[in-house]
Amino acid sequence: MARNKKRGPRGSAEADYWAALERLKSEAPSHPKLQKLQKEGRLEINASAVAVEANRSRTPISSENGRFPEIRKAIIEAQAPKEEGPRSPTAFVKYQRKKNTELREQNRNLESQLALMVAKNIQLEERLEDANREVAQIKKIKKSKPYEVLNFMDQ
Repeated sequence: MARNKKRGPRGSAEADYWAALERLKSEAPSHPKLQKLQKEGRLEINASAVAVEANRSRTPISSENGRFPEIRKAIIEAQAPKEEGPRSPTAFVKYQRKKNTELREQNRNLESQLALMVAKNIQLEERLEDANREVAQIKKIKKSKPYEVLNFMDQ
């Protein structure tokens, strides 16, 4: 029984499809065409892409009555869910208004967090300045009267 170097031993088609699907899920395709699509941000997980990645035919995994229905089911589950927006213009406007309200609320929360961080930063800068003044004062006393450093620290 001869082996095809690209495809491996007979009966490994299913393993090839599974491995290809896992590579596509982990966004690490090995096929140059799919790598190019990934770089362009246009790579989608579908039966065709899995077949190309596996260097196999699309037929066994593309139809419901194909040889590998489990792989087909896994491909369908792995496909990015299509974001279905509202169909009518009024529903679309309502959906966008709701989304805008949520984003405004998120923005208010982030602004309040930012204000707290700025206040904390100012407080820490003031503490640092005070500590630097104390260090400078201690150094000044130490140079002029080293024996008074102990008395200064007791205060």
